[in-house]
Amino acid sequence: MLMQRVLQEAKSLDLTELTSDVSKTAEPFFLRHGFQVVERRFPVRRGVTLENALMCKKMKEGI
Repeated sequence: MLMQRVLQEAKSLDLTELTSDVSKTAEPFFLRHGFQVVERRFPVRRGVTLENALMCKKMKEGI
């Protein structure tokens, strides 16, 4: 429901795209909502390499 609200708000603001830095765990959720991976990233935090992704959703009519 939260994602639907975000998409409604984006549409009402006439945004052309949405982007998000997404953890590996959250990636399937964003894919289900029409986001695509733009770039894979591997930041290092306290000596640990993490995997995340920059994801983008192009906004279309009728969302």
